[in-house]
Amino acid sequence: MEEGGARVRAPDREPGLAPYPFEQVNAIIGLMQRVLLVDDHAEFRAHARGLILSAGYRVIAEAIDGSTALRAADLHQPEIVVLDIRLPDMSGLDVARRLQAGPNPPIVILISSGDRREYEQVAREAGARGFIAKADLTPAALRLLADRA
Repeated sequence: MEEGGARVRAPDREPGLAPYPFEQVNAIIGLMQRVLLVDDHAEFRAHARGLILSAGYRVIAEAIDGSTALRAADLHQPEIVVLDIRLPDMSGLDVARRLQAGPNPPIVILISSGDRREYEQVAREAGARGFIAKADLTPAALRLLADRA
């Protein structure tokens, strides 16, 4: 490269520090379980997205209500759905039941600001893997439910 009559060359790469080839990065990303995040509060979704990513999962779509969540699940085929129970248009419990009735049901993890004792049993009855109170949502809690066979 010429600059003011002098040749300028790109700096040498540091030995042993080569970037990952895109194929390797795509393979790693492809192995990450895909998550649909459903909550009507943008601030909480941003917080939960960070927790989901730090737990080793990939957020592929977000929805703010039940009908959008059902369309997103149909379109993106997530392996995991983190789903608020209280949505503006329908109950997350109804969304969970409809997701579980499909041909390839995802793992559903219900969340709410309510108490665990209040929702744990109804979450299972709706076909969800379990329930996590929003205050208790951590990467470890997500992995515990999502990775359990």
